[in-house]
Amino acid sequence: MAYERKFKVDLTIRDVWKKYKSERNTKVDEKTFKGVLCDLNKIIADKMIRESFEYRLPFKMGFLRVKKSKLRIRIKDGRVDRNKNIIDWKSTLDYWETKYGTRDRKVLRTIPDKLVIFHINEHTNGEVMRWYWDKTTCLVPNKHMFMFFPVKGGVDKEGFYSGRIGLSKWINSEDRTNDYYF
Repeated sequence: MAYERKFKVDLTIRDVWKKYKSERNTKVDEKTFKGVLCDLNKIIADKMIRESFEYRLPFKMGFLRVKKSKLRIRIKDGRVDRNKNIIDWKSTLDYWETKYGTRDRKVLRTIPDKLVIFHINEHTNGEVMRWYWDKTTCLVPNKHMFMFFPVKGGVDKEGFYSGRIGLSKWINSEDRTNDYYF
């Protein structure tokens, strides 16, 4: 038995296809509709990542883009704030292995005040790139209640970059020639 929600909060591609089919009275099947939508989103995301393209959302919903900001090391009570800075887990675990001789998490949890290594982004001159939804031109009421979370993504077999991992791979790639806006 499938779980039925009391209130339906999000829509799927199937819901969009059903509405499109009923309003347009067309014979487009769901598989073709989904393929066209996925290809379009893939092309737009790739253009946003590779060419710093700013995508204007329809119905005056604002803009989507990749935004660049300066990495700030936050210090609280004389110590680096672990909650606000991004931990470089690979370097930290490698350091702990050389210092304490183990990567076992149960053993490492018992050691107090371990040194943690943070990302400083030397390859981008201390700048962080993020997906950003600019809502300054958005006319939707209560726009501060809405959020944008990009998919995990990556690089597909055709070479299109998308999502968080695709952005990261493009930033670290040797082919990168573009820059992003603050």
